[in-house]
Amino acid sequence: MDLEESRGNVGRRITHPRHTPRPKRKVESNENRFPGWTRLGYLYNKCPSPVHQNILATLFLSGARVSEAILIKPEQVAWNDEAIYFYDLAVLKSRRTNTRISMIPRDPANPFIVSFISYVESCPTEYLLPAHAKLSGEVIQDKHTTRQTVYRKVREIDDSLFPHLLRGWCAGMLVEEYDLDVFDLQAWFKWVSTSSPSFYARTREEGLRKKLRISKAPKRRLTQ
Repeated sequence: MDLEESRGNVGRRITHPRHTPRPKRKVESNENRFPGWTRLGYLYNKCPSPVHQNILATLFLSGARVSEAILIKPEQVAWNDEAIYFYDLAVLKSRRTNTRISMIPRDPANPFIVSFISYVESCPTEYLLPAHAKLSGEVIQDKHTTRQTVYRKVREIDDSLFPHLLRGWCAGMLVEEYDLDVFDLQAWFKWVSTSSPSFYARTREEGLRKKLRISKAPKRRLTQ
């Protein structure tokens, strides 16, 4: 390599073919639809440990990004007969606000929600998702887990899962079960623009029919 070639390579990142970084998974438009509580319950029961269950429930119910979810403390979660609230959730990618309130209607008969509340009530650590010692596996009382650990644990539940998908499911659930629109989602997640809620709350025919009180669409007429 001559001098000019070597100068041209300064500052470039050279990646070995075997170590090409994988692109980050993004929620595709066909993945943001909430799969239903039955599917969520199946994944919860499939979890290999309570740690995995707590991560799954926290990510979905809070609708938080991983970097925000690991900062949640037990005292930030409150509930009554009607709802579960996450108070003062960190918002790390907004220029307008640093915190938000997340609220989910509570179904007392939903075992997924019942299990999560039971965990929060008895959580002895400073953070809802605590760190664990590498060698012994013991819980570290005053330290939260890492983003890398959360991602790995979610993938251990099911190969099709990744953390941001659970955030998409939360948004999809709010749209499909409670008819939240783009502006409702913008307020719920504290998004600055409407581009993100527009992605999750794509207007669907069945959603429009529900609001217009049309129980069944007429069949298409054949063209002459």
